[in-house]
Amino acid sequence: RDNFHVWVNSEPVETTAYISDEGYDVDLFFSFESHKGHIFSDVDNDRDEMINYILIDDVCMGDSYQTVHHQTKKTS
Repeated sequence: RDNFHVWVNSEPVETTAYISDEGYDVDLFFSFESHKGHIFSDVDNDRDEMINYILIDDVCMGDSYQTVHHQTKKTS
């Protein structure tokens, strides 16, 4: 467990971070105004692809897909 910050409306918001999957997956939990946020970075077992998700109030608001060679953005 560690702490990081995310930026919401140009303001830093402290998160609680949990590292899992041998240090490759990260969950960041945070609160702002009356909302709860969650950013999850999921690295595949080969360690060459990663998908990042952002959830606000348990609704996926977006995601991005990255490989070792490039990044593509997509929205849910």
